Amino acid sequence: MITNNKQLDPIWQKRYKIAKIFVYVFFVLCLLFAAYLVLFPSANFVFSFKNPDSSKNTVVEPRSGKGELIRSGKVEEGKKLIFDTNPLGDFSEVEIDFTLDGKSSGIENGEISIRRSYRSFFYPEGEKINAPENTDLPRLLSTNDSVFIASQGKIWPVADAITFSSMGWNWDDVIPSNSEETGKYEKQKLFTIKNPHPDGTIFSDKENGKYYLIENGGKREIENIENFLPYLKTTPVIAEEKGLRIKNHCKLQSAFSFSKRYKCTIPIQEMRSLIGNDFQFEANFGNDVKITRISATFKKSFNLENLKSSISILKSRTAANYGQAQ
Repeated sequence: MITNNKQLDPIWQKRYKIAKIFVYVFFVLCLLFAAYLVLFPSANFVFSFKNPDSSKNTVVEPRSGKGELIRSGKVEEGKKLIFDTNPLGDFSEVEIDFTLDGKSSGIENGEISIRRSYRSFFYPEGEKINAPENTDLPRLLSTNDSVFIASQGKIWPVADAITFSSMGWNWDDVIPSNSEETGKYEKQKLFTIKNPHPDGTIFSDKENGKYYLIENGGKREIENIENFLPYLKTTPVIAEEKGLRIKNHCKLQSAFSFSKRYKCTIPIQEMRSLIGNDFQFEANFGNDVKITRISATFKKSFNLENLKSSISILKSRTAANYGQAQ
């Protein structure tokens, strides 16, 4: 009688059991590592001045203190270098890394500060305004499974539910629409988390009770919000002045002797309670430098508090996507 049941030699039985244990251990370790990456993530943002137009650049608009874009990487002594990043989630620290051109002098007395709010709430404050000069204030429209932000003759398709929630918008403000209605607006590129709020957006500062209108790269305090109420189609976006005021700092140091890389780490754990999706960096140098690359890496420390925070974020993102699906 032919049978497929065969007994392994004792030595091969032992080897098989050991190999089986190693496979199980490896599988468990892979699961634990995957869980660690999800619950304690990092986020890296870069900008190459050698390729300033590259789609791989994720640092937003390196610019001078006057708002002029810096494309060559040259920063003069005493001048500011400002740039933004938009990491999703709560992080404990961020490591900043500048790589200099081979012919550039090393960085002297380099310092970086960081603050958190919305990118458009960082805009400089201009003259106060009493009544709307343009009554076409932002509207949130939906057609099929897409959501749009429309304002002052322009319309942007919103990238996803996470972008929507990160901008501080309210799902209850979304109005069902159709292609005929959205077709009245000038179509713009996809609205992502990198975008500032469009002109016409109104911020409500929960700290001091003031209201601000976003307009032409600036924000204007509204003297009488009652004059705007008849034209409001969305709930004002909640912000807070302390996000502009609170800054953390670090001093740039050479990565190692004779290196053209300078880096430092800024703790941002306490910034997690601040409102806003934008971290704005301001770098100051004590001499002329030429930068070829910026890197900003956000990290989350391994501890119980951050574990609870990560679980909470995962729940809120799931809820945001579910809310959009509804």
